Amino acid sequence: MQGAIPLIVQTNNADIMATVLALKAEVETFSKHEMRLVFVGGAEAQMVVSQLRNAGVGVVLTPPRSFSYFWDYRRTYV
Repeated sequence: MQGAIPLIVQTNNADIMATVLALKAEVETFSKHEMRLVFVGGAEAQMVVSQLRNAGVGVVLTPPRSFSYFWDYRRTYV
């Protein structure tokens, strides 16, 4: 049952999401198996939405309404 359990990565940062998506593509190329991936947080997911869609990666948005209370959330889409 390879690929049955997804790797869950908690991040709100678009740069980290893009890096993990590149890693996912590299792993899939070398292993010849699909890597299931889900991001939790996803405050900046709108910045990499096309890459997420192309990679078939899901995002669980938390909290339900993101506000930029901290510098790390400055690119949050409200």
